[in-house]
Amino acid sequence: VVICCACWALVVAVHPAPAERKSSLWYAAVVTAALLGIASISPHKLDLAGVRVSSNANPSAAWQAVDGDTNTRWDSAAPQKPGLEYNLDFERTVILNRIDLDTARSPGGFARRVKIEVSTDGKTWSEVVASAGTLPGAEAHYYFSPARVRQIRFVLTASDPSAYWSIYEIGAYGW
Repeated sequence: VVICCACWALVVAVHPAPAERKSSLWYAAVVTAALLGIASISPHKLDLAGVRVSSNANPSAAWQAVDGDTNTRWDSAAPQKPGLEYNLDFERTVILNRIDLDTARSPGGFARRVKIEVSTDGKTWSEVVASAGTLPGAEAHYYFSPARVRQIRFVLTASDPSAYWSIYEIGAYGW
């Protein structure tokens, strides 16, 4: 953030004319990205091959939510209840600003309410999505401010005594 502000101040000082500020902002973003080692300004879908996954429900099937096959899925193998978790570990630090959970093929398998937390060390967690519901039979898109992440934790915060939680694929977007 300090680097970004410093770059922006420098660009505005060099190009103070209002008509040029739009291109100056782009230039500042490019310079900031270069300084931070980000290859692309736009977030892209990250490759989840090789990530570690776990869950406190049906852990042996957890890998099916990141296998790249929309015909397979992980499900909780039990009705939804608060505290049910699905975890993803990139085994390296990435910067994320969006997560997608695909539950479209299981209209009843959507998370009734889920909070999303991220960590860089597995000990200290920051909440990036408070507790959002999703729609039946849809892919849920969760947007948040860019965050440095090694691990993601999805935690159910509501129950449904008759529905399992299903995830066909997880999409992670960032740099």
